[in-house]
Amino acid sequence: MVTTIAGGPLGCGVFEDIGTPCGNEFSYPAGLAVDAEGNIYAADYGGNVIRRVDTRGVITTVAGSYEAGYADGPVALARFDGPTSLTIDRGGNLIVADQGNSTIRKID
Repeated sequence: MVTTIAGGPLGCGVFEDIGTPCGNEFSYPAGLAVDAEGNIYAADYGGNVIRRVDTRGVITTVAGSYEAGYADGPVALARFDGPTSLTIDRGGNLIVADQGNSTIRKID
């Protein structure tokens, strides 16, 4: 059995930071990680952001600004260029492969 957890065009989730209940929550999700609580994190390659789907299906942007670029700092100001994969380290930090910037980034 295949079930859509989040994303469109057929998937629905509560798109908290935009307010859209269904549709284009992702633009080429490329990598996933799941934390100890069951939240799913996605490296959204096409959107240049890191997204989270919580256990209730609420989707939020964790870091990034939807425009390709490179900037470290607070998550709201950080910029990625095609994040492709991620993992969660022992401390609960997200480690992101940022393909377009040829970097490995950490979100704490």
